[in-house]
Amino acid sequence: MAPAALHRRPAGRGAGGKQARGGKDLKLKKGKGSSAAGRSKGKKGAVEGGKRFSVKKKGKKSRPHASGQKKAEQKQKHAKSAGSGRVAGRKEAGEKKRPQANRTSAGDELEEWDFREGRGKEKKAFPQKKRASSDKRRSASASGEKPAKERKPRAGEKPAKKKKSFEEQLREYLDEQAGRTGKRAGDAQETSPAPRSEKEVQTASAEKGGGVETETQDASSAVDSLSVSKKRKLMNEMKLSHRNEDAGYIKQCFRLYGQLLATRPEQQNAGTPQVAERVKDLLEFILPRVKEGDRHLCTSRALQALLKFGSKEQRLQLWAILKDDFAELCLGKTVCQVAMKFYLYGDKETQEEITQLLSRNKDIFFSKFGSRVWEYVYTGTKSAKGQQQMLNAVMLPPLAMVRHPDYQEAPTFFELFEKFDVETRKLTMEHIASLLQKFVDKELLDKAPVHRMLKIFTRLANEEQLNAVLQMTLEGFLRLAATKDGVDAMVRLLGYATAKQRKSVVKEMKKVMVSMTTNPVDYLLVLRLLCTVDDTKLLRDVLIKELTKEIGTIAFDPQGYFVLLQLLDTSSEPCKHLPLHTRQMLQLPSPTSLKPFDVRVGELRAPIVEALEKELEEAAERPSTASLCSPPKKMRKNHLGMKASAEAEPSEGEGQQEGDNGAEETEKTKGAFKDWLENQYASRVFVEFLKVTKSPKILELLIGELGNDEKSLRGFVDHPHTQRLLSSLVKQADETWEVAGSPERSTEHSDGNSRPSFIGSLWLVLAPRLSAVLASRGVFLATDILQASRRLHAKALEKQIVQALEGDALQQARKTVQAEGLSTAGLDMLSSKLKEN
Repeated sequence: MAPAALHRRPAGRGAGGKQARGGKDLKLKKGKGSSAAGRSKGKKGAVEGGKRFSVKKKGKKSRPHASGQKKAEQKQKHAKSAGSGRVAGRKEAGEKKRPQANRTSAGDELEEWDFREGRGKEKKAFPQKKRASSDKRRSASASGEKPAKERKPRAGEKPAKKKKSFEEQLREYLDEQAGRTGKRAGDAQETSPAPRSEKEVQTASAEKGGGVETETQDASSAVDSLSVSKKRKLMNEMKLSHRNEDAGYIKQCFRLYGQLLATRPEQQNAGTPQVAERVKDLLEFILPRVKEGDRHLCTSRALQALLKFGSKEQRLQLWAILKDDFAELCLGKTVCQVAMKFYLYGDKETQEEITQLLSRNKDIFFSKFGSRVWEYVYTGTKSAKGQQQMLNAVMLPPLAMVRHPDYQEAPTFFELFEKFDVETRKLTMEHIASLLQKFVDKELLDKAPVHRMLKIFTRLANEEQLNAVLQMTLEGFLRLAATKDGVDAMVRLLGYATAKQRKSVVKEMKKVMVSMTTNPVDYLLVLRLLCTVDDTKLLRDVLIKELTKEIGTIAFDPQGYFVLLQLLDTSSEPCKHLPLHTRQMLQLPSPTSLKPFDVRVGELRAPIVEALEKELEEAAERPSTASLCSPPKKMRKNHLGMKASAEAEPSEGEGQQEGDNGAEETEKTKGAFKDWLENQYASRVFVEFLKVTKSPKILELLIGELGNDEKSLRGFVDHPHTQRLLSSLVKQADETWEVAGSPERSTEHSDGNSRPSFIGSLWLVLAPRLSAVLASRGVFLATDILQASRRLHAKALEKQIVQALEGDALQQARKTVQAEGLSTAGLDMLSSKLKEN
């Protein structure tokens, strides 16, 4: 801090004014004004005040609160003094100026003032333009006289540059090119080993100078003969050459690269001599630059083309050159693609070398472009053990590697972790946590290796560590949804999320809700949110609202219908129709969720039921869509493959690609009522919907669709999905299942109710065409109806069914089946059920 003597004190009496020492000078002396402390005119007062100030010799300083009359008097005084000063200056123009004196802050001593130095300072602080020359020009032009000549530039002043014309700039550019060409020729002659005499040297230099002059003349004359477009192109080349010294190399490299692609090496000309020749030309051109470590974009493009279309020997040649600089290639913006192409088109030995180089150099993983190469090699590794070996090189701390030298032999990280002692486990978890923090700082949460590390960490971490990682990754949480490993990690973390954190995740998912619901990987995350978030109002307003808009599309989707089945399920556990892996993930602990499982899902069910009922009523008015009746083969394979590999560890993040393909196969046209019955996904949603609602109106639409004609009825009951749907409904039906309709539609087995029962109405549809129904898969439906009538104690209906089956219908159906060479197992089962009574 500055000493106390340097601080100014406020003027006037009181606490802030000058204070007396030792009780002395309490009153001001007679004749002295009440000035501020430290501003007394005497030397002693200046010292007592602490800071010394300059003393004004003449005049009196005007105060800002002075009256207007005082100000006017002071202005007149200043004007008189200024006028007298100018007159004295004119009289003493030829005399030498007398130096003045000024007091400094060092006290009352006088020091000489240098006017030259002061004038220089004034010029620097307040620059003023001289207008004498411009005034002279104006006066001369007004009087008609000739203007004075322009002044010469002073010493050190640069003359103003004049803008050159278009042709002049082109001539200079061509002259420079000619000069460079002559210089290169002269350098080549100087480096030649043949000795020459002095006369030969003189003649050669003369010829060289003459050649350059003639080339310059030719170049300048060539400019005049060019058209405007040619001149413009030449000017663009000139600008490019000024910007980039390697403009010629870049242009020629792209020209050879374009010529190689013009041969269409990927199509009909693959392996032709023309392609081999173009590849050879491009390789010979860029090889010197590659050896020098060139990293231009054109060189990167050329290397990628050579690795793709070149021979095995050429690839090995390039790998031998760039092998030592592979780490530098991975870190480059453009050449990182070259590193990926080395792995893609290289042989098995090259791929193993690249994997080892990446495992040894961890810094590549933490860079923006190096992480792309790391992820490319990681996902390109086919075996799960090879992927785990790459991760072990990054995840394990050095101490764990020293204590367990055979860490690369373990098939999984969990088996290796079990071998560690308590200290090594704690050190490993801390090391992985620091890595995850570094990945978040480097914005690498969208990489597949990071997702696998996060999945491993969430399975081994305790609650405190899980909370820390969730807080760390919450900002980029949805980036983890790109792979199955990332979704598994998100499902575990969501169980420990607070209500505020879940709310932020729900709002982020609003725009991608439908796409995530129909994704074979992300639908699990949607189910986890619906089953753990207690704020069901938020879910209805944000997520369920988006689902109801596309509920027709979701019901026909091989993954989306799982979400609808869970929302329609009334049990207190995950739906039994879900895959085993999905049910296990939904049963993971969620200590921050307060509501019971069935209560939470029940509060979300009403909007889904309402939307489904509306969609089914609209579907009854649409024509049938053949594409939605049975799913495409590609979708069926994906669905089966997903079930088979639900528990297996995925080797690559391929879930998103499969979901995209499935979405492309599924047409976005809304299905008709027939499509809901025959589609394997929508039919299950239809059954669960009727189990919950028992909607008489939808049951009436179902009976009406079945009873159109005999051909359509045979098609329905013989369709595997429709037959399974009808059998499931018959097994679930009870006395409360009624069909909406007029009272005259009531039958004798409707127990006098205004609405007929569902089972009775269904039998009325099958009875007139019973022989055709029994000759198909409908025999199983007839058996279920017979057993349902006995279960519900519908004696009238049971008697009617038995009479119809004991007639000729069963025998005719058996003859038809035997004639077509089909199995009679269904008919035999029906006959045995008849005999049970």
